[in-house]
Amino acid sequence: MAKLTNWMMNEGRRSGDPIKVVSHFCSSLIDAGVPLWRANIGQRFANPLLIAWGVVWKPEETEVYDVMHEVTLTDSYVGSSFEYIMEHKRPLHKSLRQLDTESDHISYLEFAEMGGTDYYATLLYYGDGSLHGCTFVTRDRDGFLPQPWR
Repeated sequence: MAKLTNWMMNEGRRSGDPIKVVSHFCSSLIDAGVPLWRANIGQRFANPLLIAWGVVWKPEETEVYDVMHEVTLTDSYVGSSFEYIMEHKRPLHKSLRQLDTESDHISYLEFAEMGGTDYYATLLYYGDGSLHGCTFVTRDRDGFLPQPWR
């Protein structure tokens, strides 16, 4: 992981390309044995129009997205892992097996339908004190259990 840390602090930081940074980060995690299928790295904005932007990484594609303020009032955000980690200031680890279609957030149900088995969301603390978030999904049958890479 020292090689990844060095890359992130040097080449990655200077690249100015969020897709390159997130893709390299996720590929490095996979190379280290993390059973990663999907990642979402989000950054909050202090902007009157946008509340956040982010990068969704999957092995077959990576895309950038923007989040308008009004999204925080919709079902896609209310009850989501991003709302949870921002409100509670702590990570969320959730199995995507045996979900309750009545009470579990739609995103968990969608990931499970696509073969996801385990979900992890955590905060990103920036040097300026701001809080951002990221989520990770695996399709591995063992989920995100303790692995040699931990």
